[in-house]
Amino acid sequence: MGLTGPTFFVGAETAPAGTCYHYTSVRNLGKILAYGSLRPHRTLPGDRYPLLWGSKNAVWEPAAGRPLPSGQPMGFDIQAKMDHGLTRILVESHCFEHNWRTVQPLLDQRFVALARDPVRGRWIADNCHQWLATRKTVHRQYWLGVQIWYAPSWRDMPYSWEQYPWEGADGSYVPYKW
Repeated sequence: MGLTGPTFFVGAETAPAGTCYHYTSVRNLGKILAYGSLRPHRTLPGDRYPLLWGSKNAVWEPAAGRPLPSGQPMGFDIQAKMDHGLTRILVESHCFEHNWRTVQPLLDQRFVALARDPVRGRWIADNCHQWLATRKTVHRQYWLGVQIWYAPSWRDMPYSWEQYPWEGADGSYVPYKW
């Protein structure tokens, strides 16, 4: 694959039913684990709202990487060497209320126009049916696992958490009664 996925890959090509992946870099993973939540952000300057993205693509999500000036995604193999590597978090998909059709009005319209371009937007057309998005923070109780890329496959990282007595079901602070 190279451009929209690894050159060589072993494993499932779609996320398990009822789940999706949030892809990021190993560099960002420490902050995510410390926060205990995945937080929406504006990917492009023209996005109307901060969004958090998920994908049913279990190989790699091309849109998770840095776009090149041509509008094409940066190749997987290049990204795997940047930012200390690649990682993903398996999340319950009910946390994401938008699919590609319903999220388009919330996006930078230049990206939506690119998606309609039959040549430059081909990679979007090939992948957008797997995209999910939300404007909400997704707290760790909805995470099912953390994986890191070790060619030729994604591998589970040891990960666990316990809900602290001062933490509400949504991850918010709740005063602890002694």
